[in-house]
Amino acid sequence: MDLSTLQLYRHEIYSCFQRAKAALFDTVDALLSETQAQSFAELSQSPFFQRRWPSLYEAFGVTRWSK
Repeated sequence: MDLSTLQLYRHEIYSCFQRAKAALFDTVDALLSETQAQSFAELSQSPFFQRRWPSLYEAFGVTRWSK
């Protein structure tokens, strides 16, 4: 996979989120890098998660999921 394919893939995922896009996308990155995390607090310790852990609760609370 080349870099442009990865960038397109990441853009497509980002565009699926309707609200709290940046927080949810940070969560995707953190989930990919912190496979042993068992809580939002642990997940937020990932270097790829650039927010504070309460933003995870907020992002998942306001997000509307499309099918």
